[in-house]
Amino acid sequence: MLSWPGSVESITTLNTWSQFACIFFMILAAVCIFLLISASRETINILSEKASSSSSKKQSIQNTAGSIRKEMLKAKQDNDIARMRITSLEAENSDLRIKLIKSKKNLEDLEDQIKNLEVEHLETQDTLEEKATIAFSTEQQKLLIQILENGPKGHIDIFSVIGENSSHMLAEVLEKLLGNDGWTTNGVVATTYPTIPEGIILAVHSKETAPSYSSFLQRSLTTIGLSVSAKTNKKYREWSLTMIVGRIDESVCISH
Repeated sequence: MLSWPGSVESITTLNTWSQFACIFFMILAAVCIFLLISASRETINILSEKASSSSSKKQSIQNTAGSIRKEMLKAKQDNDIARMRITSLEAENSDLRIKLIKSKKNLEDLEDQIKNLEVEHLETQDTLEEKATIAFSTEQQKLLIQILENGPKGHIDIFSVIGENSSHMLAEVLEKLLGNDGWTTNGVVATTYPTIPEGIILAVHSKETAPSYSSFLQRSLTTIGLSVSAKTNKKYREWSLTMIVGRIDESVCISH
């Protein structure tokens, strides 16, 4: 068994070691606390940075979201405007379609009217040709050719009346017969007159300046049964002969 002094020494030694152990553990605890505080500060800094970054990202996201909302709103407005324009264009297109249908119908009506007028014109032309043939028969034409064959030739200006087809057609027949017989002409000229002349008129500047063949032509036309009159007018050239073929009917022509 240990003695008292030895026990005291042992206790003292144990106490010393205990104190060292306490100091060590205190130092270790202080280091741990320091490390923990440092780690906490670092964690707090990291969390703060993350929070700041998160706040920036949130603000950026909000800004982006705001921009997207503005673009969506503008796109919606543009879409509404485009829809309104489409509706307006559809309405205009509908109106144009209706007008086009009406125009097509009017065009068809005009084409029908033109066709009817053409038919009427052809019928009128046939009637006038028939009347001209009756007024100036083939026998009369043959007789006129025989009379003119041995007579004098010259130049003659031939006029017909505008609007009187029978006048123009008879003038064409006479112009052709005279041309074939050796007379010279400038063709048939259609013109207007204040009063439509009747029958055939031979006009000269004056009796003194009338061509010698004018009286021969008047006698020839009268011989075959055509109604021919003569007149003088200073408006005509001297030594020239003008034939005016007026309205032709039974009163101005005697059929043979």
